Amino acid sequence: MAARGSPGIAGTMLRKRYYIVFVARDEEGHLRKIPLPLKYAYGFLVAAIIGASPLWAGRVLHPHAASKPKVTTRFARNAKTLRLNYQRMAEIAHNRSIQVAFPRALANEVTAL
Repeated sequence: MAARGSPGIAGTMLRKRYYIVFVARDEEGHLRKIPLPLKYAYGFLVAAIIGASPLWAGRVLHPHAASKPKVTTRFARNAKTLRLNYQRMAEIAHNRSIQVAFPRALANEVTAL
């Protein structure tokens, strides 16, 4: 038992600062309380900042990375234009081959007569 004047286990628990994390255990909604000491919460915060810093640095140090979607959109637009031009040229080539074939067929018919 704790001596008089000493805080004991309950007293030390009260003096330490905790965050209480509630975790739902199942679909019935039973909760579990997890005491999280403040030093671990700060450690998690520091780790999150350190983990996110390369992403932030990449965004700041390489601003052209932000313009990639615009470049991709431009390439997609150019590809679509090229596809349409190719289809148009294929139609024209097909029509020209029909125009060339018609006089030949007519000449063959005349020769046959």
